[in-house]
Amino acid sequence: SEYAELFNENNMHLTFKQSGSFLNSKFPMIRMTLFIPKSEFKEGTTIQILDHFINNPEKRPKWDVTLKEYRNLEATDIYSILYSLMKKPNMFISQRDMIDKKIDFYANNRFYSFATSTPDEFQPATKEAERAIDYISGYSIYEDETNFYFRSISQVDFKLPSVTSVMKFTLPPKLKEWYANLKKAINE
Repeated sequence: SEYAELFNENNMHLTFKQSGSFLNSKFPMIRMTLFIPKSEFKEGTTIQILDHFINNPEKRPKWDVTLKEYRNLEATDIYSILYSLMKKPNMFISQRDMIDKKIDFYANNRFYSFATSTPDEFQPATKEAERAIDYISGYSIYEDETNFYFRSISQVDFKLPSVTSVMKFTLPPKLKEWYANLKKAINE
């Protein structure tokens, strides 16, 4: 099936493929491209600084208001296994948690990150949160003379009753808020 547009604004393009992917045909694939003018960040902001604020388990919970907990369960030079506990988004949806095996690397002046869910043995599921499944998520950060670009693709089972309708109304504003919070944290 074709990608359907969720949101398209001057600096954000968000689409989803309703039929999913070869990994799982049940859940949609979400693609996003966002650019933020470098002038919106304090002088000296680099891709490495963006990476540090997004991926560091000590930094990210300070500005990412969606997270209740974010920590390394295991880390090597090659990969990390991360635990994420999201705050309850509203009174009708319970908290979600995830355990992801993640690899990050730099190549050709770009930062790349790829993740997928791992078995529950790294962090047993609890009654506190429902375990979401990250089939695949990947993103890159790169730059040109005037902008930082964020590109991502993901397929996640958030265990929501109606994935497509929930995403259409909640995802674009949540992503804009997430990136606004990232900018604010870096600029402070």
